[in-house]
Amino acid sequence: MIGCAIGVTSKGKYVTAGGAKPGDKLILTKSAGVEGTAILATELYDLLLKNGFDESLLKSAQRFFEKISVVKEAVLAFKTGGVNAMHDPTEGGVLGGVYEMAVASNLGVKIFEEKIPVARETVEICNFFGIDPLQLISSGALLIASKPEFVERIVKELKQNGIEASMIGEFLAERDQLLLVRKNGTTEALHPASDHLWLALANVHKLR
Repeated sequence: MIGCAIGVTSKGKYVTAGGAKPGDKLILTKSAGVEGTAILATELYDLLLKNGFDESLLKSAQRFFEKISVVKEAVLAFKTGGVNAMHDPTEGGVLGGVYEMAVASNLGVKIFEEKIPVARETVEICNFFGIDPLQLISSGALLIASKPEFVERIVKELKQNGIEASMIGEFLAERDQLLLVRKNGTTEALHPASDHLWLALANVHKLR
């Protein structure tokens, strides 16, 4: 089944993934790997349970499906007047989404691993499968390019409405600078490959 949705709006009443400006701060809502966590906890529930996972943690991870809509945070952020671009990271996870946003905006970007929130459920499931939560399909999270002076206002507005949000980096004028700073201080090129959901599923037979 294939669906197509088309919306009509007035000029200036929308933003795209490609509208970020140099110096914009990058905000992430919720956490990395939202949808991937829910998929793995649901599709491989019996395998995870058999390998010592707590049932309550798995049930909590399955409820991540309830977080997949980003409409509420997108509307709240846009109404502040400080948003230049937005993008929902799906396949390729947060790293893939950041990369796509930077390329679409013809900019560089620098993000910090330590600033990217990852839920406990996601951490434990990703550790079991040996995958990177930052490259796990992340539908449910939203990337927001904010004018610097609006960051605090946007984050506060989101949190007051029950949506966690974190500033994870900024956009750079040098478009060849696509950088990820790891927790240990090393810097590497931001160039994600395949979604790590597929790596987890491909290795299931080794874990049974």
